[in-house]
Amino acid sequence: MPSMRPLLLSIALIAGAACSASKPKEPEPTEIKAASARSVGTPQQVLLTTAKDHYAAGLFSLAKESFLGLSESYPTGPYAEFAKLKAADSSFEMSDYVESSKEYEQFVQSHPSSPSLDYALFRTARSAELSSGGIGRDASPLERSLGFYDQLITKFPESPFALAARKHKPEVLRLLAAHEHFVADYYIAQEAENAADARDLAGDSFLKKAEKVPPVRVFEELLSPISRRPPRV
Repeated sequence: MPSMRPLLLSIALIAGAACSASKPKEPEPTEIKAASARSVGTPQQVLLTTAKDHYAAGLFSLAKESFLGLSESYPTGPYAEFAKLKAADSSFEMSDYVESSKEYEQFVQSHPSSPSLDYALFRTARSAELSSGGIGRDASPLERSLGFYDQLITKFPESPFALAARKHKPEVLRLLAAHEHFVADYYIAQEAENAADARDLAGDSFLKKAEKVPPVRVFEELLSPISRRPPRV
């Protein structure tokens, strides 16, 4: 009698295929990115609390991710503006001054009516100042810093951050003067006297401007908390 095993095996394969066709295909597992994991379905208040807790603990990288997650997930929410500013604060606290300068400036441009505009202007200027590579390097960060200090002092002359700006502005002017004199020395070595004279004049001009800035008569321990105090929510 012929064996029934081939027939039974064929029937089993056909049945298995029928069952597979009738079942819905299971989705492939995909990695959940950190930003998605923290934002999908999470209430704004929870995101805000998490971000502030990270910031208070000095975990500025996690704080920045959380603040960005909040602002991106709820761009029209009541905490979006605060979250953008605190994301920039997180970069500043990590000493990433190039990045914080960009982030503060973006905030200034996108929120011109913000009640925290004076703070953002100060931090833009201070970040640009601290991102300078030193004498003889690219002077554009110092020039940007000076421009934002002037903008802050002009727009908000009574702001405590304008007071802090008046404290830092003379140092920026002196650094710009030192840069111009450094370049002048280079031109002298190259026997380019006209160019050297022009740079020396520019440096002297910066020094004169620094001398004209009214002195800030306030104790350093009082000024420092003012210049570092962020807006609160």
